[in-house]
Amino acid sequence: MVASGGLDVGQPCVLRLEKQYAKLGKDILKKFGWLDLDRKVYSQADGTHICLPINEKFCTIFEDKQDLGDKFEPLTDFQSLKPSTWHIWLEDISSSAAMNLLMTCRANKIVDKVMKVKKTPISPFKVMKEAVATLLNHHDLPSELLEQLPSRWERLGDIIVFPVFSFKDQVWDSIGKELWPLVAESLGTHRLARQVLTFESAWYKSRCSELTLKTFLVLGENNYITAPFYWPSCTNWNKRQQVRDSCWIMAGLITVKMAYCILLMQPSACSLGAIFVRSCAWPILTAKIKANAKMVYACEWNPHAIEALRHNLEANSVADCCVVLEGDNRVTAPKGVADRVCLGLLPSSECSWVTAVRALRDEGGMLHIHGNAKDTEEGLWTKHVVQSISDIAKSEGRSWEVLIDHVERVKWSIGSQKQISFNFVLGAMTCALADDSCQLMHEEQSCHLILMAGTPALRLKISSKNKFSFFTSATRTAFSWLRNIFHDCFVESCDASLLLDSTRRMLSEKETDRSFGMRNFRYIETIKEALERECPGVVSCSDILVLSARDGIFALGGPYIPLKTGRRDGRKSRADILEQHLPDHNESMSVVLERFANIGINTPGVVALLGSHSVGRTHCVKLVHRLYPEVDPALNPAHVEHMLYKCPDAIPDPKAVQYVRNDRGTPMKLDNNYYRNILDNKGLLIVDHQLATDKRTKPFVKKMAKNQDYFFKEFARAITILSENNPLTGTKGEIRKQCNLANKLH
Repeated sequence: MVASGGLDVGQPCVLRLEKQYAKLGKDILKKFGWLDLDRKVYSQADGTHICLPINEKFCTIFEDKQDLGDKFEPLTDFQSLKPSTWHIWLEDISSSAAMNLLMTCRANKIVDKVMKVKKTPISPFKVMKEAVATLLNHHDLPSELLEQLPSRWERLGDIIVFPVFSFKDQVWDSIGKELWPLVAESLGTHRLARQVLTFESAWYKSRCSELTLKTFLVLGENNYITAPFYWPSCTNWNKRQQVRDSCWIMAGLITVKMAYCILLMQPSACSLGAIFVRSCAWPILTAKIKANAKMVYACEWNPHAIEALRHNLEANSVADCCVVLEGDNRVTAPKGVADRVCLGLLPSSECSWVTAVRALRDEGGMLHIHGNAKDTEEGLWTKHVVQSISDIAKSEGRSWEVLIDHVERVKWSIGSQKQISFNFVLGAMTCALADDSCQLMHEEQSCHLILMAGTPALRLKISSKNKFSFFTSATRTAFSWLRNIFHDCFVESCDASLLLDSTRRMLSEKETDRSFGMRNFRYIETIKEALERECPGVVSCSDILVLSARDGIFALGGPYIPLKTGRRDGRKSRADILEQHLPDHNESMSVVLERFANIGINTPGVVALLGSHSVGRTHCVKLVHRLYPEVDPALNPAHVEHMLYKCPDAIPDPKAVQYVRNDRGTPMKLDNNYYRNILDNKGLLIVDHQLATDKRTKPFVKKMAKNQDYFFKEFARAITILSENNPLTGTKGEIRKQCNLANKLH
């Protein structure tokens, strides 16, 4: 059968869509069963179109639509929506309307000439080798040249970077016009590059070596781009970023980005301004967009870097909040305005250390320093930096204590040199509270305390061996920390009573049935031990519990919530009254709302706090009553199958690790997907179902399902109220020496 468009309906086809509509198109095809799951989605060589494999059912409907001569007008209502809200708009769409939408998005059905079948994957190297072998045979060239084909490569955006030894023979140049497009097509790209050695100069600049229609580029030893083009990217925390070739891109840069992201994305009320020396776009955009710095100063003297930086600032709509200072930073950098200074100069930034110290506020701040050091001289280099910064600060009349926060090993370079990123915490860091009042304090009033108690900066007080392992563990236990604040602060007072162990006269809250599944308290103890070694009797366990929850929420993708400090610790467990305060997941919505109202949290706050069910898991012992002996008819049948698979026993062993993820889509991300799930009857607990159906809460559920910003706003407000529930301050309570024991037991 041949359709009117000239395509054989029996031939495998794909639906070609512009890249901006690819996600939408795939969602539509999956929703109506039109996607061919046996073949892979792939992009065309130009990178502007995505090809989605479609089945015969879709092909027939598509051809019928075209035969009818339907004309499709632009869907203005849809075009006004953000991509993140498309799935909500598609929930109630009909198949006919969906097909119209695809037509409106300029979808084209074409024959699948690539045929990337999922069941028989072929390695890209094999595809490239076979294609090149055919080309060599065609030109009667020796097959030994195949030994110069790279078996590994790196992908930077849409560029594939080959190692320096690849395609070394000059014979390759003689067939370059045929070779490079062939290699690019076999690897699914349209730009290739090869590493070469670089040379030092005042700045990284282009050595243009374009070959064969601008498809083969030559990069430096550390993947420094040496041919002119813009590199578009939507990854690594920038909304939209273009990096100029005349600056630099390197494979090891992702490690630097991770380090900067961890540090810069821990916002502090103290971080009012940041200065960047050697101003690549990604740390500046991270500081402004993610860490929400109030002002960023960028010092740069490379004209190409300045051009790219200005472009990226405009593209991300933050140009008004960034001052670009052109020229030598030792002349242009402002003084006394910054909380952070990031020195990106290589191979050494030492020439600008005085400038960096002068740029910080009088009370100190943080320096991020890049530098090179041999592997065996890392310790010497670290001491040199600390001593140098201390001497500079002293010469500038500043009485600072210089402490190392973290050392990040970025990448190896030639000559057994290791490029190392050094991050330092500077400031008059004392062990006394900024304000000895009897009230909780905002973080702005006690920044030095936050530097000690906040998760990232805490690492400076832990041995080098434990710096990384502690942070890794902390990110894995973020949900535990979120649960801690709910169980502790909800029960009469936010005083860390939850953390106390059982004694002969007192049962621990941790050992009650309501605390089933709670774990990872040892990390709170680790934090407390580190703080007690440096500042004994200053930071309470209740403050640590609250601040760890704050950082846990942020680590899970939620909002950063400035919380007050200055709490003191209680001396007794409240296990005996716990049931009177904590709402139960099987109680009526009226009881749940009443218990939250008792501590000042209104209905939107209740709905937002229960959004915590978006992350983590629910043990089978808490939900089997909805599955056995009969399945709760309120549950989504499609979801029941998964629940029965995870919880196969009507009476599960409480010691067995049997659980269901609260959110199968984004199980460890705090987002508004929870609300969409419960509206679709996929909530695991009774309280989840009631939240989506009760007339008092359902309007807020719908609003949060559509608007994550609204969810985060109400969530932050509710967490703040919870963290300030009847705290012990002044002379009440105590500052425990160990979080699991009251001081009188020491």
